[in-house]
Order: sequence, then C-alpha cells, then structure tokens
Amino acid sequence: MHHLYNRIKVYLLFLYPHIATPAYKTELTFIRPVEVSLKKADEEQIVEFEAQILADVQPIQVTWMVGDRELVQSDRVEMTYLEDTGVARLVIRKASQPDSGQYTCMATGEVVEPTTGRRLSRTITSSATVLVEGTAFAENLFFHYFRLFFPNMP
Repeated sequence: MHHLYNRIKVYLLFLYPHIATPAYKTELTFIRPVEVSLKKADEEQIVEFEAQILADVQPIQVTWMVGDRELVQSDRVEMTYLEDTGVARLVIRKASQPDSGQYTCMATGEVVEPTTGRRLSRTITSSATVLVEGTAFAENLFFHYFRLFFPNMP
C-alpha cells in the first residue's frame, strides 16, 4: 500500500507541479514603451518622451540616455518618475538639431527569481529616436521667406 501511495504522489506532482513549488513572481517591464511627442510653446520646440513601467518591487531607478551618454537634470532637461503610476517622463526644452538622437529609458530594480525566491537586480530598456530639424528661429525665417515668394498662399 505504501508503494501505491508514493506512486500516486509522484503522478500528482507531475500533473500539478505548481502545487509543489512556491509561486514567486515579480515584474519589471514596460507596459508602454517610450513614445515621443513634439510641441511648441512660446516660440520654442519641446520634445517629450514618456514610458510606463510596471514594477512590483519598489523602488526602481530610472535613468535616461541619449546615445551612450546619461542625461542630467538642467534648466533645459527635466526628468520625472511617478512611482504610483509608473510613468517616466523626459522633457527637453529649447530643442534644436544637436538634441537629435536615440533616447533610451533604463529602469533598474529588483525581481524575485520564480524557482528560488532570490532577489536579483534587473535592468530593462526602451528606446525611441528623434530628429529635431532646426530651431524655431529657422522655421520662422523659412515661413517669412515662403510668404514673401508666395504671398497668395494661406
């Protein structure tokens, strides 16, 4: 009888392995990858990057890169991360052609390994490329020349 009990137990573990192993699962993922929007305010170009991160274990560290260079907060560059919503945002004011490039949002945090329950550091990335063509001054200059040569255009 004892032999039969062991055999049934083995079959049950084979059929339902999730019963025998503890379920550890944490997420660190982009639920919305980096999106870019271009805006104008007071004759200046503004480039906004936004992504949304799902992080079960807090805190996480969010950094923004352009190419291989880490961005730092300044009067032109504003970076925010809202833990409660997971929204990471980068705003570049007075954007001009040198601001063109590949921008990457990097999120680093801890996840729990499902099989062992160990905490591991993990980094995820999402990127978008932006091309800034000229400054507001150059666009205004083009517009005025266009109106000069084509005065009947709306």
